Amino acid sequence: METEIQKATMTTYELLALIMAALALVIPFVQWAWRKWIVKADLKHYQTGHGYLFINRSGSYMRIQSVFEAINKSVSIKNISLCVTREHDNQQRNLSWSVFTSPTNMQFIGNNAFMNEIAHPFRIEANHVFCAFTEYTDQNRSAQRTLSPYFTKLHEVACKYPLAGIVYNQSVKEYLSTDEYQKAKQAIEKELFWTIGKYKAEIIAQYGSKKKSFTLRFDITQEQEEALKKNIDESLLIPLKELYNVPPGMQTVEVQLSEK
Repeated sequence: METEIQKATMTTYELLALIMAALALVIPFVQWAWRKWIVKADLKHYQTGHGYLFINRSGSYMRIQSVFEAINKSVSIKNISLCVTREHDNQQRNLSWSVFTSPTNMQFIGNNAFMNEIAHPFRIEANHVFCAFTEYTDQNRSAQRTLSPYFTKLHEVACKYPLAGIVYNQSVKEYLSTDEYQKAKQAIEKELFWTIGKYKAEIIAQYGSKKKSFTLRFDITQEQEEALKKNIDESLLIPLKELYNVPPGMQTVEVQLSEK
């Protein structure tokens, strides 16, 4: 016959087993509730220090090499936009993500090439990073709509030269002296936002119902402004160069980004 002590001992073991079983059921729920309601998702932004400025028939736009990190919880980035302020006159450009540029630099016959992907919402798993080397352009394409008629006329002018058997160098001289070229140049120069001075670039990332901004700064030197003006000339020559199979001579204008 079992003694009262033996019965009590067995009851204690059974109680402990019951508690352990209950904890095994409760702990996953507590962890789930903690992650869902207590732990907050956060988004970090890391910039590589490299930004690139452009001006062509699409107007003034910019590419920034960025890396995002999801802290604590996974996040889905719905949109990324960029507000650039030219500090000396407080003028702004509101740009939106256009394409992602692959961080992998490839070479074809000695020329650098990058893979571009149309910008789209993306998900970052918890405590992981995502490379978002992003090109920001005018979402409304107002500059492109403004400049498009001028480039249409430039193309019509350019077509006359190869048909007339005029060699490329001579066609350039005549092309540059046309009224269509001068009017197009005046129009595209008005779209040049990048001039000498200091700039503030605010990246705004939207995830879930939240938005978070990250502020960067950069300067444009006289040398960089001159390079951008040369890109204007190259952009205007493209309708002619395409007909003669002459590659464009656009320059890459890189600015150094800081978080100060």
